[in-house]
Amino acid sequence: LDVESAWDAALTDKLLSDAEERYTSLILGSHHVVGTHVSLDDAVGLYRQCRMNDRAHGAKVVLSIDSNENDEDQLAYVAAKKASKLDEPRIPNIGLILGEAGSYSRIINPRF
Repeated sequence: LDVESAWDAALTDKLLSDAEERYTSLILGSHHVVGTHVSLDDAVGLYRQCRMNDRAHGAKVVLSIDSNENDEDQLAYVAAKKASKLDEPRIPNIGLILGEAGSYSRIINPRF
C-alpha cells in the first residue's frame, strides 16, 4: 500500500492502523517533490519522513532536478543511501527522478 507521507497525520495514522489490523499489506511510505529542487539534506529528511514512524516497510522519494549536470541525477540515490544508514531497522529505499533526466532511475531500481 503506497501511502503519501505528506497527508494529514491523523488520517494517515487511521489508515495505517486499519491496514495493520485488517490486511497483510506491506506499507510503502512515499513523497513526491514535483517542480521543486531540494538539497541532499532535505532529500534525506524526506526518506526518513517516509518511514512513517517505523510503520513503513519501504520508503519511496520522487524528486525533480534541474539538469543532469553536477551529478544532480544521482541525488535520489545518494540521499537514499545516506538515509538508510541513519535508522534501525533498515528498510528499502526507492529513489526516482522525474522527467527525461530521470528515465534511468525508473528502470534500474531493484525490486523489493
